[in-house]
Amino acid sequence: MPPQICPIPTYTHSVGSAIPIDLLRSTFASKTGPSVLLLKPPKRKRETDSADAKWSLLKSYYNSTLLKSKDRESITVENVKNGSSPDVFKTSKGYTSFILQDLKVSTLESHLSLPLSLRIPGETPALWSFIGRGSNVGRPLHTDAVTSTFTYHYQYLGSKTWTLKPTKGLAQRLNVEEAKRKVTVNEGEWILLDTRVWFHCTEMSSDSVSFARDVHFGEGSEGGAKTENTNVDGIYAVEDVEAGTVVFTEEDAPDGELCFVSEGANCEVVELEEGGRAVVTVRDVKVGEFFTVLEDDDDDDDDDDDDDNGDEEEEFEEEEET
Repeated sequence: MPPQICPIPTYTHSVGSAIPIDLLRSTFASKTGPSVLLLKPPKRKRETDSADAKWSLLKSYYNSTLLKSKDRESITVENVKNGSSPDVFKTSKGYTSFILQDLKVSTLESHLSLPLSLRIPGETPALWSFIGRGSNVGRPLHTDAVTSTFTYHYQYLGSKTWTLKPTKGLAQRLNVEEAKRKVTVNEGEWILLDTRVWFHCTEMSSDSVSFARDVHFGEGSEGGAKTENTNVDGIYAVEDVEAGTVVFTEEDAPDGELCFVSEGANCEVVELEEGGRAVVTVRDVKVGEFFTVLEDDDDDDDDDDDDDNGDEEEEFEEEEET
């Protein structure tokens, strides 16, 4: 059978109810699992609160709690190209994210009178919040260098359209086309996605608010990566790579970024005899593993990042490397 476009499975889910573990296992822990799942609420359970009421609740929390906590340091402009203010409540157009740690999550849930967790074993304690005003696009098509099994996003207000494209390895495993497809997540719905194997980007035609959390499925309720190690761009192996292999040189470097780690890197940056530099593996790298270098290996790149003021909006479409 010729490859088809990968279908997106859906499941009816009521807020506060448990998700069958077998469903998660077949979706994210099976070789034939699509690594993506859309949760839709029963029609009678769809939210009816007005957008104005929800904005009012969020603005109140933003000013009374977030800006007075250390978590305010995590506020980030997701689309720097529109030149918007980080404070989306003071502008008619903008796209901002921030991270709530530990107890701050429960205060937001209480403030909104809404559970923002699927209560899945292995959930990380941190909650990502994405707030968009007006028409907006997120970062270009990318995968994430995360250690989590999947990430789930709850659409609290408005809708968000996701463009998804399977990586080469996922497409081969599922026998589907490496083709883009769009999925619109509406208010009250959840999307669960392994962002390591699905290229993804988002766009909004109007105001949108969503909340996200990483899940280390099957690793226990206490397992999980630290927040600062999640949702970063990465280039990973789509097949096993032996130690001593040149991953790429400066001349043929793919669009995207390597992951910088403080220890345990699987690659190093070397100077070539003919000039220029290359990224070379220092040990065997397994399929699906992200290529990493030590933070001190590339000081020049760090300086460049400072000059760019953290702008990560470079256009890139592919981040796989063999």
